[in-house]
Amino acid sequence: MSKLSRLTALSAALLVASPVSHAVIMNFTYTGMLSMLSPTGEFFVNTDVIGNATNGNRTDISGTLSFDTISGGGNFTITPFNFAGDSIPFSSPGAMIQSIGGGWGNPGSLMLVNLLFDWGGSTGVPVSMLWDASGFYDAINIGMVPGDQISGGQLITNSGTTYTSIASVLPASDNTVAPASGNPLVGVTPAGPYPIGLTPLAMTTYDTETIAGAGFGSLPSGGLTVVGGFLYDTVVDATNGDIGIGGSPMINGPFAGWNLNLDIGDANTMILQSIEPSPSAVPVPAAVWLFLSGIVGLFGMRKRS
Repeated sequence: MSKLSRLTALSAALLVASPVSHAVIMNFTYTGMLSMLSPTGEFFVNTDVIGNATNGNRTDISGTLSFDTISGGGNFTITPFNFAGDSIPFSSPGAMIQSIGGGWGNPGSLMLVNLLFDWGGSTGVPVSMLWDASGFYDAINIGMVPGDQISGGQLITNSGTTYTSIASVLPASDNTVAPASGNPLVGVTPAGPYPIGLTPLAMTTYDTETIAGAGFGSLPSGGLTVVGGFLYDTVVDATNGDIGIGGSPMINGPFAGWNLNLDIGDANTMILQSIEPSPSAVPVPAAVWLFLSGIVGLFGMRKRS
């Protein structure tokens, strides 16, 4: 092949390639568990699912989650479900996530969760919490294509390969025991624990700092576009609001002071459904494309002369 042919082929290949980096948005469906913990760390029982494997102490949930591999942010949905006998299902009109440290949670493995939920006549109840996303990040770093699934501590590929030791961790509520008596809103016989097991998006005990003015209809930790717009508590003790209970206490609403825990992809799954280009990707400058096309034209002229 001549020099012109090689340059022409190279330039043509580059010109037809996507003018963005390999950044992508990964779209998952998931199943997981919702647990509501009292200020003293006990289960709230969802009487609508009293017959499930946890006697209503945990509620099975499902939904979708999208993650941008450049910004480290994304969003997720929760399929509405019945909760505690209310005639209107528990639903979440807005839920966002953001890796801490930028990109894929580096440094560290934490992911901020901000959501609003509607229930019991209250709308836009703000919730903020922190996931340990070690297993999730690990699976993405190994490499995933549509059809692959993260399940607990495993990455199961659609080609038949199974990675059995991704970095998933145990949720903070894994050893929570539901009391057999006491507050009628808390616990039923038999008592727990009802362990979840290794989870790629596992709730931590860290408490987020509430941004001034946050209330109904506003995300409690501020805008997720500013990753530095929140603080989180990394010490488990009683002096700074973190007493080792999973989740971060809600600031208002029907469960003020209680901790909502969402654990995603535990013994259940996160299935990668699709991959799409990320708007966060940095476009290749237009001058590069003009330069490449100019090379082709220049050598074409020299060939004809």
